[in-house]
Amino acid sequence: SFRVEEIGLDSDFKEVYNKAAKLWAEALQVFMHAADELGLVSRKSLWGQFWSSHQRFFKYLCIAAKVRSLVELAQKELEAGKCIVIGLQSTGESRTREVLDENDGHLDRFVSAAEGVFQSLVTKHFPSEKQRREKAPGNKRKRKPKGRQPKIPKHTVDSGGVINISDDSSSDSDG
Repeated sequence: SFRVEEIGLDSDFKEVYNKAAKLWAEALQVFMHAADELGLVSRKSLWGQFWSSHQRFFKYLCIAAKVRSLVELAQKELEAGKCIVIGLQSTGESRTREVLDENDGHLDRFVSAAEGVFQSLVTKHFPSEKQRREKAPGNKRKRKPKGRQPKIPKHTVDSGGVINISDDSSSDSDG
């Protein structure tokens, strides 16, 4: 049989939630101050990204609040010989992959999708000195020219040192 379980919030989670709300209130003040200091004329993009991140952060936080109860409920149902199906709203897989990439394929800590959302927002709008140097005028990425470009075969080298050439074409009608 199918059922939806409503899971109440325990006092520990309420404390985490309240601290997160204070963090975002402080972040709002810092972002407003920074926008004023920088004299940003158009703030639509900044605030769109801020509030989008805010919503995603709290979505992930609310999902995380249910995990402990979900595990207990699943164990109980399995012990009763039942099969369980869990519908996930989000897995946090992309954040986990980021941490794996940063740590050469190893997880050395708990990965929080909510933390990743906040960290990404702050990093994007308040880059470190290192990030500023990497984005200095002489270090800008070159934009691809607009319009259709002539096909140039792609060269790759496999592990045996053999060069493979591919035109990466899905159609021979490019004439």
